[in-house]
Amino acid sequence: MKKSSNTPDDSAALAAIFLDYVRGPTLQQRFVGLEPDVVAKTFSDVLNNLDGQTALAITPGADIATAALI
Repeated sequence: MKKSSNTPDDSAALAAIFLDYVRGPTLQQRFVGLEPDVVAKTFSDVLNNLDGQTALAITPGADIATAALI
């Protein structure tokens, strides 16, 4: 982290990385121009990498059976 952010210590490196992330494009901006199936696949990939409880927390209307599939 220190090397990629060009700072002398970890906390400064983390601050630099965080600020770079915050200043970056939003998800909405990143998805502009993408086909709907690409956006859907991206969200599917993310949800498939979450545990069931977290997936339920961020997908309103989902149920326990759906979470078991995730």
